[in-house]
Amino acid sequence: MNTTIKTVETLGGEFDMNISNEYPINEMSTEEYFFKVKDIINDKLFKPAGYNLDATEWNLQISLGYAPNTRANGKTLGSCWSIESSQDGKTKTIFIHPCQLDNSTPEKIAEAIGIFTHELVHYVLEAGIGHKKPFSDLGTDVLLEGKPTSMTFGEKGTQWAIENVVSEMGRFRFEKFTGKPKTQTTRNVKVSCSDCDFKFNTSRKQIAEIQIFDCLTGCGGTLEHDQELEESE
Repeated sequence: MNTTIKTVETLGGEFDMNISNEYPINEMSTEEYFFKVKDIINDKLFKPAGYNLDATEWNLQISLGYAPNTRANGKTLGSCWSIESSQDGKTKTIFIHPCQLDNSTPEKIAEAIGIFTHELVHYVLEAGIGHKKPFSDLGTDVLLEGKPTSMTFGEKGTQWAIENVVSEMGRFRFEKFTGKPKTQTTRNVKVSCSDCDFKFNTSRKQIAEIQIFDCLTGCGGTLEHDQELEESE
């Protein structure tokens, strides 16, 4: 059983500042960073709204990765999985999709914090509430905006995150992740024996280093290929 945030509106514009100097990368791991963010959000947003993230009956686990049944380059931004999904039956797990993380500007960092805040609302509420009225009411109290299924920080929440989190903690440690594998630019070459069925694939570079082209089976044939080695990588 899980609750997932599907979409989010991206705020327009960028902040005119040298972010690398103004907000250096925090030395914490990304997961540690978000645990610290949780403490700030709890003290300044959830507790004033009447909720305490540290007083729940369950534990919190945070993971940057793909939640079960989600694709690497899918549209899911984050999800909160109930205690029934944990082996100990006592832990809720929040997944933040790595493709949605970006630490290049203050507003991008605030966007990630907004996604995280959405999932913290699911975390603190009882199972089964989903995106019903208790969720939207608490979401509004902690500065989330929009439809319940996609509530995240708007202009007010973004400014709050920059002033209370980013200015205090800097940027989270993360290299932009696309979810797409690197395009294969080198095609292996097929090498085959002139006399028997022996064959294999290898790179042009490896072929250029071969000194003896006798077939490895000992059939007496010669290893051949049809590629120009000058096209090597």
